[in-house]
Amino acid sequence: MECARCHGLMVQRGYCDREWRSVSRRWPRLPVMWNCLNCGNCLDKTIAFNRLEQREAMTCQRHEQIWETIKKQMQEVA
Repeated sequence: MECARCHGLMVQRGYCDREWRSVSRRWPRLPVMWNCLNCGNCLDKTIAFNRLEQREAMTCQRHEQIWETIKKQMQEVA
């Protein structure tokens, strides 16, 4: 996998913290994270989901701004 930030090599790693140890009986597999060897960029399912949601929200907001501009221009012409 290639890093989106620096185009370096991303490696898959399991991570373990205090919270994970307390719930590890319920979920036997360790959560997986991708780390860039060059810049240290981290990516997991939650980070990817949040970035996608933010990108979609920004796209919708941009479309609304464009539509408002078009409406104003139409009103000026009429």
